[in-house]
Amino acid sequence: MCAGCRLGFDTAPDAGTTGAFTWHVEQAPTTARFYDLWGSGPNDIYAVGTSPFIFHSAGDGTWTEDASVTDQSLLGVRGSGPDDVWVVGNFDATGGNTIVHKQAGTWSAQINTLPRTLNAVWPFAPNNVYIVGYGATIAHSTGTGTWTPEDAGTTENLLDVWASAPDDLYAVGWNGTIVHSTGDGTWTPQNSGSTAQLVGIFGTSATDIYVLGHNGTILHSTGDGTWQAQSSGVTFHLYGGVVLGGGELLLGGASNVLLRSSGNGAWEPEDTGQSITSVDILWAASPDRVYGPASDGLILVGNR
Repeated sequence: MCAGCRLGFDTAPDAGTTGAFTWHVEQAPTTARFYDLWGSGPNDIYAVGTSPFIFHSAGDGTWTEDASVTDQSLLGVRGSGPDDVWVVGNFDATGGNTIVHKQAGTWSAQINTLPRTLNAVWPFAPNNVYIVGYGATIAHSTGTGTWTPEDAGTTENLLDVWASAPDDLYAVGWNGTIVHSTGDGTWTPQNSGSTAQLVGIFGTSATDIYVLGHNGTILHSTGDGTWQAQSSGVTFHLYGGVVLGGGELLLGGASNVLLRSSGNGAWEPEDTGQSITSVDILWAASPDRVYGPASDGLILVGNR
């Protein structure tokens, strides 16, 4: 899976229209806070959060309850295609943690013995899937329903996972933690130069990677194992970013203000003008249409 595929594009995105977005919100039939959003394309989008329901939209502005196969909060959603979608979430002491998979049009929960809450999932294909979570949890599945724990190279909680290719994977988490793997089952810590809680990671390629975190933290790497801080100009927590194409980047966090960059290391604020308190991730249906999950069952949508 390429970097663009994570964000909604089948190939690396072309540049869209330049300039600011026009923002509005869509209301799902819930008051839950949404934590993550992903789609296989502009007409097939999923959102998850503090409700046990998985919400779906066909891109027409309406959201419906698509499935509920757990009673736990759902924290991460991502797929490799329309018929391979994964959702992970809170730990259930009576039955392991939440892993839900959609295949052949049907959602099913996977029984597992992983001991901690799962925060993010990264599927390259139905037979090559990674999950990360609290307690330095990293596990891999070949699609059999069995999850094999891997040595994370850290004891810190892990919050997000991203990869440019099956042999180039990253996970980030508490206290400035960044670990890297070549897909061989081992993970090596990298020196982030930060002690912030690192919440999100994304990139345009193996040589252009961004990590986001608390108190406006932005770190950048060219894939050489070193990280440089960039000035965000804000103090609110940053959670997730999106590649819009043509080198344009957009970040969201604990504010209704987003940050935009042309990839030159400088970031400018973009006020959505909407009554939301946070945007936990951003996902692009195209370079000119962006979605962001928010609180109170709202989905932030930008068009230009």
